[in-house]
Amino acid sequence: MPAQNEAPKSGLASLFGGFVPKPKAPVDEPAAGSQQAGGRIKSKRRNLATRSRLGNKQVTLAATKKILDEDADIDMADAGSSAKNKKRKPRHNPYGRVKKANAAQVPKQHPVHVLIQGCPAGSEMGMVQFLQSKSKRAWTPLGCQPVSADMLQLTVDGDLTAAAIVRLDGYLFGTSTLTIRLQPADGSAQAITTDQDEQKSKLTTMDVLRLFLKSRWAGDAGYLNLDNMADDAILKKHAIRPPGDKAASAVVGPAMMKLAGEMFGDKVVSLSLANNRLLNVQAVSTLAQYLPQLQNLSLQHNLIKAYEGLEAISGTGKLLHLRELVLDGNPLVTNELKQRGHTRAYVRNIVKRFPTLFLLDGAPIQLSEDDVQQIHKTGKVLPLDTHPSYFDTQDTRSIAMDFLINYYQCYDSADRAPLALLYHPEATLSMASRLRLRADARVKRKEKKKIMDDGKMQWATINHNLKLNNPKKTSLGLLLGADAIRDLLIRLPSTIHDFSNTNDYVLDAYQTPAGMIVTLHGEFKEDAASAPYSYDRTFVLQPTQPGSTAANAGSPVTIVSDSLTVRDYVGNHGFQIQKKQNYTSIFMPPQAEHVAV
Repeated sequence: MPAQNEAPKSGLASLFGGFVPKPKAPVDEPAAGSQQAGGRIKSKRRNLATRSRLGNKQVTLAATKKILDEDADIDMADAGSSAKNKKRKPRHNPYGRVKKANAAQVPKQHPVHVLIQGCPAGSEMGMVQFLQSKSKRAWTPLGCQPVSADMLQLTVDGDLTAAAIVRLDGYLFGTSTLTIRLQPADGSAQAITTDQDEQKSKLTTMDVLRLFLKSRWAGDAGYLNLDNMADDAILKKHAIRPPGDKAASAVVGPAMMKLAGEMFGDKVVSLSLANNRLLNVQAVSTLAQYLPQLQNLSLQHNLIKAYEGLEAISGTGKLLHLRELVLDGNPLVTNELKQRGHTRAYVRNIVKRFPTLFLLDGAPIQLSEDDVQQIHKTGKVLPLDTHPSYFDTQDTRSIAMDFLINYYQCYDSADRAPLALLYHPEATLSMASRLRLRADARVKRKEKKKIMDDGKMQWATINHNLKLNNPKKTSLGLLLGADAIRDLLIRLPSTIHDFSNTNDYVLDAYQTPAGMIVTLHGEFKEDAASAPYSYDRTFVLQPTQPGSTAANAGSPVTIVSDSLTVRDYVGNHGFQIQKKQNYTSIFMPPQAEHVAV
């Protein structure tokens, strides 16, 4: 039979046994659900379920699929079975393959060997601690072993740590100058040289300053020569402008002084800053902080015009050991000489600012009495020598010495109660402690109350002075009467005063209308193994009245006032007499004395 879409045989088609295709109906209008745009008919695509509902037909699916009713349950196991059997292709990741996180792995170490020359035998641990502190980098050594008598091989992790240690080349460790280099790959110990290899490493500004300071350092004489820095080859090669240059960075001078202090420490006793066109010393003012042991300073041939240009390094607490200063060749000196015709005012003004000087511009300083009085009136610091103990008369000296020997013999004993016999019934006692450097100085309130309840006292808890925050409680800071003084003295910590070394004490005693004033400055310990304290104590003594407790005890004097201040230990340097020495200048040839007429 002919196909459904074929026409019956007729005409020529019937002769050859063919069929004529059935003609299609003409299209007049677009069917419903279609759109026409630009002459083209676009039909909306509908899914199978939609087309079946529009045609009222039943859709038959393949045998592998099921027709689900609207209210039927879905079996998720069957629904995912085909997905499990089908292997999915991996998705493309534009960021590359993501590696799975493995268990924590120990980072691999990169050992680098550093050779250090100038390390005495037995000081390996101290050397490592020194390098850790100066390198300003956290690291721990992987190995440390001596190579020779004064050479040490230090193994560290990483090139950066090794580079930080190598930068410390030229630093002083104790009395030795360190020479630090990387050990070559062949393991030989011949890498120690005197010159830095600038071709193999890129130097920072700090590295260049270290090289510069090392090239200017004379360790045997403790002399750091920073003359004419503008013409230095190292600084010019790396385009670093030194202090005194108008275009110099404000941090170069302070960094230079700090590095000098780190590299050479207290070994710098002489420093020359001559010929640097300095208008003032502000750019190098940190030398007073980082070079505290400086004894000789030259500012020769600079451009300092006024005394204010020296203020940054002068005054109380700065350059305490300075013995020589050279200002020759500065406009300040020449202007003083032109205006006044002499240098007396110039000498007074310099000594007022640097009271420890012995040499000025190469000449010894000799002050007249008028100059001393002038400095005393206008100077902030008096250039006066320290004198020994003072007594107005020999009788005063004898009475004061006998009193102190008897008093402290009982004061250092286990029983201080008999000392109450020496105090007047209306005597006063003021005590204060100024301890700031000791770890046990800070006592909590609860601990302080417990100490007071137990009847024990510590020097850090004692502060019965007159300076209180509340003016109404001023009287509470002053103990009145022999009994109250006795109770306090008994509760004080034990003490040991060693008067055998007279250099540790200064005693002044003199008569006044109120009585004899006895002032003692010195030191004491709580026990033989403890650190010392410094103290100041002042007694006001009056002759003993007949029939008094002091007279019955056999004392010729009675204490009417007692004041004690305990401080952190400061040594006995302030008690020593300044001896005049014949200093000679290391910067200039000998000159005539600066004598004021």
